[in-house]
Amino acid sequence: MKIVIYFLLTFVCGSPLFCQEKQAPLDELEPRFISRELTCHMNSDLLYEVGMSSQPKDLIIIISHLGRTENKKFADRRLHNARTYLIKQTGKGNAPERVIISKGEESADQGYLDFFVKGRLELRLYIPNNKDFWVQPCVQDPDKKPCSEFDAMLYYPCKAK
Repeated sequence: MKIVIYFLLTFVCGSPLFCQEKQAPLDELEPRFISRELTCHMNSDLLYEVGMSSQPKDLIIIISHLGRTENKKFADRRLHNARTYLIKQTGKGNAPERVIISKGEESADQGYLDFFVKGRLELRLYIPNNKDFWVQPCVQDPDKKPCSEFDAMLYYPCKAK
């Protein structure tokens, strides 16, 4: 009987002496994608992928981390732009109650946004200090006044005007 228990513990746990719950591998704690070189189009494309990869019942959490020298207003502005884009622009219509925003700890250098889908860190986007997180509409018609399109007024910095 002792031999059967020994083999069972070895099979289930890898060792009869260390039968305990296994921890998540360290690579699962890292984001699947990190970007430091952002453009408006790249931001929009990455958020579109986050929105489309989630199911309607999935919870999406966005956490803003400011850089040490950044103005505090940018945390709210970045969160607003990211959340609004995921809710209104992805084409999937993520439900507002399923897109949660929060402010995180201050970063030692550059600010960033973290995007969690179903509890998994999917995306980290580093943002230049004291800059808004730009999303579409990105290219303005040269004949039009900046921030004149309705969609542009949903996002900062146009929203602030």
